[in-house]
Amino acid sequence: MDSSETIEDIKEKISKTEGLVSDQYELYYEGKSLDTRRGASLKDYNLNGGSTIFLMKSNIDILKVFTLEMDSSETIEDIKEKISKTEGLVSDQYELYYEGKSLDTRRGASLKDYNLNDGSTIFLVPRLMEIFVKEKC
Repeated sequence: MDSSETIEDIKEKISKTEGLVSDQYELYYEGKSLDTRRGASLKDYNLNGGSTIFLMKSNIDILKVFTLEMDSSETIEDIKEKISKTEGLVSDQYELYYEGKSLDTRRGASLKDYNLNDGSTIFLVPRLMEIFVKEKC
């Protein structure tokens, strides 16, 4: 990528290569949204070869509340499967949090292991996609 390219140019490239609609995601660098409306370039944000831009899809409604029937012996992976089936979300595109901590699916932990019980609120947070900026050769 050339440092004179605009953020909008980058979003257009991402849309073409990843099949995403540009208004369904935001780009972030160092925790700040990269604004497409100002015509800002990569140089304006001090982005260069080796910089990492994060893409966050905005099509997941994180304010939606839904109830799942669960048993305390069920695992976090079980919860994600139920969410995927009932809400149509792909399980690797979001993470689950309870009391500010990520609920790890790799350990096989159950609801009981996290002290989750009837009425507990779990937050579903979209995962960020990393995009690496390479300098044009």
